[in-house]
Amino acid sequence: MIDYDKDELKYKEHEDLSYSGYVYFKFMPKTSAFIEYTSTSLDYDDLYDLDSTESDYMLGVQWELTEKTTGSLKAGYSIREFDTGVREDESSVKLVGDMTFELGEKTTLGVEMSRRRKEAGTPGSDFVLNQGASAWLNNKATSKFSWTISASMSQSKYVGSNQDRRDDDMSGGLKLNYQFRKWLGASMGVRHDLRASNEADDEYTTNTIFIGLSASM
Repeated sequence: MIDYDKDELKYKEHEDLSYSGYVYFKFMPKTSAFIEYTSTSLDYDDLYDLDSTESDYMLGVQWELTEKTTGSLKAGYSIREFDTGVREDESSVKLVGDMTFELGEKTTLGVEMSRRRKEAGTPGSDFVLNQGASAWLNNKATSKFSWTISASMSQSKYVGSNQDRRDDDMSGGLKLNYQFRKWLGASMGVRHDLRASNEADDEYTTNTIFIGLSASM
């Protein structure tokens, strides 16, 4: 269940009920294929015409090219059927992939990409078709200190009656971590986010500085 504290966002509140199944086939020592099915029911509190069932049919493969290079890729078809006849059912290609590279004993590089449908949560929009990619680089400089830099970019197309909105999002950041003890750590970092849109009211630029402290028993 997704609830919002702000009254102006209450219309986006909804419940998700999801279940999935997997079948794996290992056809090489370090490579496996799988079939995946996922069904998700969406039940909105106010936007009743967005109530729907989404079914994903995916084929995928997981591999370990070397001890230091691993990845996975799955692709398939996603079908969304609306409960009312107000909106047309929709089907689209879905793609999710990632790879991880160990660039030495202390450095790791990760890359991800995806193409999927997302909830719009905007009156008049049926959903959002989103495609994007991201990358991160982590380095454990010492036993106590590490840093991570990350970057991402994505494009979102809003689908619905009289909808022509397109957003281009880019972000980048740096995070520093320090472990004082096994049970006590601290982090700080900066993040830059930029959105360009064909609707000027939805464009923005944000710069964030954050500091965190973590403790465990």
